[in-house]
Amino acid sequence: MPIRPLNPFLDLEDSEFWDSYGIEMRLRFARKKRKGGLSWGLPIRKVIHMNPFNHHGIAHLSPSAVNMFTQSPSAWVAKALLGHKFSSGPKAWRGIAVEDGLNAYIFHSATPEEAIDVAMTNFDKLNSKALNVGEDVERERKRLDRYVLNSIDAMLEVVNEFGVGEPQAPPANGSWNGQWEVGLPCRFGEHQNDKVDVIGYLDFLYANDANKNTIVDLKTTARIPSEWQPNHAMQAAFYKRAHGNNPDVLFVYASPKEEGKPNAFHILRLDDETYQRELKRMKDTITRMSKMLKLSDDPFSLAEAVPHDETSFYWSNEKSLDQIIEDVKTAIENTTEE
Repeated sequence: MPIRPLNPFLDLEDSEFWDSYGIEMRLRFARKKRKGGLSWGLPIRKVIHMNPFNHHGIAHLSPSAVNMFTQSPSAWVAKALLGHKFSSGPKAWRGIAVEDGLNAYIFHSATPEEAIDVAMTNFDKLNSKALNVGEDVERERKRLDRYVLNSIDAMLEVVNEFGVGEPQAPPANGSWNGQWEVGLPCRFGEHQNDKVDVIGYLDFLYANDANKNTIVDLKTTARIPSEWQPNHAMQAAFYKRAHGNNPDVLFVYASPKEEGKPNAFHILRLDDETYQRELKRMKDTITRMSKMLKLSDDPFSLAEAVPHDETSFYWSNEKSLDQIIEDVKTAIENTTEE
């Protein structure tokens, strides 16, 4: 299923460290050339067809990275090229915690009450790392029990109404986050080297007696959409194509509505028209990403040139883009090379 073999030593690798190290070395090199007044000239990759993603140290993409570029190019550049770590908040913790509780219910025979306890415990762990005591944290925590219960009800309907079969536990030596890993190479040009791997992780995978697979993705939200949103549709289309065996793809939206109220959850099934449209949109977006990266070898130049909308939710409670650029430059200036 994955495009790359399972790595038995993955748990021993500090991939976050090496990613950060690689970004730092490229930025340091860019600053050195700028200070030295060296001319960039014709980028060498235009002569030898060097892959622009590889050139900028981007080993692979993800559906969330492609969506980030679509919605906020400056946020993607800040993260991928400048190494900025965007903060997560209570809504993100909520999604992780509810999925943890649902995993306990599905794979470890936890009762709904035990699943809620799992979600509460993991939410508090995530919050303890951020030391956030705002009203939004308490609001999300108070509604966790309803999110978990409505998610369980939604998954029961998935099993009973869609004939998905039994949940498939990820392989013990699988991906770092205990989920099914899927991926595919995406071609963005005519040259042999013009392709980049796109990697993603499935929330849940089911298989029925006919060996038909169904991918189920859980979304927790206070406002349930009635139709596909572009970012979720692209994600769903990627899952279907990357899995390789033409699975059904269901997105489950669970709300915190109280018991007895209508529309506590909603299930969307990926249709063929949406699948084809969004798969093409993902490829077109990756092609745009590659062309943008070809514009300069200098990550700072790209960060200073891409469209930037400070009102985007990506930039909520974050430093300004200008401040991030200056902080990175200062950090590099203050670093003494051994």
